[in-house]
Amino acid sequence: MTDDRILKVLDEYEVFLRRKEIEPLKAPKCNFPRSKKSTLAHCYDMIQRVRQLLKIDRDEALIRFGFLQGVLWELRIKTIDQLCQDNGLTVKPC
Repeated sequence: MTDDRILKVLDEYEVFLRRKEIEPLKAPKCNFPRSKKSTLAHCYDMIQRVRQLLKIDRDEALIRFGFLQGVLWELRIKTIDQLCQDNGLTVKPC
């Protein structure tokens, strides 16, 4: 996946979160999120961090990008098929 593709997907996820009126928020390190909204707020924060990391540590950026997509799947926002499409992969329809 190219950096341009990653940035495009991050832009799409950011638009989705803005429409849901989610604000970026760093997650507490010693506690679990209290709600789906706070989990999404952490995802928004991760979007910003992935953008920064792409410039200095691509491997770390990809780890966090994968985490972000895993959260979107776990929260039932994106299916595996949709995530594959986001990533530019050709998939057979479900």
